[in-house]
Amino acid sequence: MNETAKIIGRALVPTDSHPEVYREARQVEIRAAVSRPSDSPEQKQALSRLDRILETGRPLRKDVPRGFYINIRI
Repeated sequence: MNETAKIIGRALVPTDSHPEVYREARQVEIRAAVSRPSDSPEQKQALSRLDRILETGRPLRKDVPRGFYINIRI
């Protein structure tokens, strides 16, 4: 039982123009490259503390108040 199937489709033609999405993504990359992080020393310390806690591999406690593990303003 040999069956043949015909697949009809359009051929993809490469173009030199980039879609709008790629242009927008490029703009995001450019802005990110020139923007400076505004992390305060307190934020850096809080994130370092959270990293140390997470590296232990133990689950976070559920009986602690909000902001116990990390309390920063964004």
